[in-house]
Amino acid sequence: MEGYVKKGRRVVIYYASINGRDAKIKIEKKNDMYTIEIDDRSYVVDRQHLEGSGALSLVVDNKCYEASVTRSDGALLVCISGEKFEVTLKDELEYRSASPSARHTGLESEEIRAPMPGVVVCVEVEEGQRVSAGTAAVIVEAMKMQNEISAPAGGTVKQILVREGDVVDSRQVLVVIDRG
Repeated sequence: MEGYVKKGRRVVIYYASINGRDAKIKIEKKNDMYTIEIDDRSYVVDRQHLEGSGALSLVVDNKCYEASVTRSDGALLVCISGEKFEVTLKDELEYRSASPSARHTGLESEEIRAPMPGVVVCVEVEEGQRVSAGTAAVIVEAMKMQNEISAPAGGTVKQILVREGDVVDSRQVLVVIDRG
């Protein structure tokens, strides 16, 4: 989790798609409590893992909920009190490195770009492959860390512009996805 520290508090910002709706999420942790802002609404959250079940007990603004979270095709499937949500998350770097087309749903294709200079470790997709938002497309190693670069939206892989071992520059186009 990328983030910053603010007066002893850990702050993380994500850009999320929740059942197809985009939102900015700011999570601030102080001790064992969280303040979560989704767009302009703020919530105070306490969470506990329910032993042996993999579920979470959440107290949100003094109301109790039981939640489960599972991963599927690069997305998180979240079930809270029987209501299901499909959530994809991008950190600040992924969001800012996405092409402007990745943030506008009306365009026909999307460019997946390198967030920083590095070396392509693995290309996870093939031309013609159908992908959903959050599907790992390319892994780039930079500063001895591997960064999984995911598809910002669903579609068909139209063009792969890099191969394993290629050196890439920041903002270089790696993969093009046809949204049609």
